[in-house]
Amino acid sequence: MMFILSGLGAFVLLLVMACIVIVGSLHSMGDNVSFPGDKHFTPIPVAATACPYLREVHDKAEAAGRAFLNVLRGQTGEWRTEAAQHAQLLAAFELTLRAVIPHVPPPVATELKTVRMKVAAGRIEVAAAPSAGEYMRLSTAQAFEGTIALGNASDLVGNACGFKLSPDVSSSPTP
Repeated sequence: MMFILSGLGAFVLLLVMACIVIVGSLHSMGDNVSFPGDKHFTPIPVAATACPYLREVHDKAEAAGRAFLNVLRGQTGEWRTEAAQHAQLLAAFELTLRAVIPHVPPPVATELKTVRMKVAAGRIEVAAAPSAGEYMRLSTAQAFEGTIALGNASDLVGNACGFKLSPDVSSSPTP
């Protein structure tokens, strides 16, 4: 009986993780795809001076997202080592978010503050998780909500900086 319950729990976890990947991928495509909390904002003016900061957000989001997907896909090594590396990626992402917020318009800053809160929660969860599976269980909601907020910020920035703020990590090569 315990085996059936743990198998069912693993299946549900994988299903939820697949939904996160699909939502992130579809949101990065833009257009008319919509999800709860996904507001599809019209782009607003963004100062060119914010673009280097936003490029860093894109790059850090891509690295952290790729690492998260690797955990989801089971493409990890020893968990404690992997968790430490993932925690470093999240710390760098959070620091980048803190740096960018004063340089962007208030609507973008609001969305990026949400992303920062979700990243901070993910840092706590990765440190507490005894296994990759437990990390996935703990961080699923945070990752989903952070992905939506980053997509909203990306909608607001539009092409003002010449790149899409929200990366498409689903098609990125794994490190």
